[in-house]
Amino acid sequence: FTKRMKAVNKAFDNFFEKIIDEHLQSKDEYRTKDFVDVMVGIMGSAESQYRIERSNIKAIIL
Repeated sequence: FTKRMKAVNKAFDNFFEKIIDEHLQSKDEYRTKDFVDVMVGIMGSAESQYRIERSNIKAIIL
């Protein structure tokens, strides 16, 4: 049971990492921004009063 749980965790983590990376690499200004884009923008902003990291984004997506 634990092996399957760890395998599912790794699969989800890889999936969410891919989503975040795709949003970080996206340069299309004409694409409609979604919630992940907003969170990635907060993550990359030094002037934001909120601190958000990749792990926070993955938890919110889940």
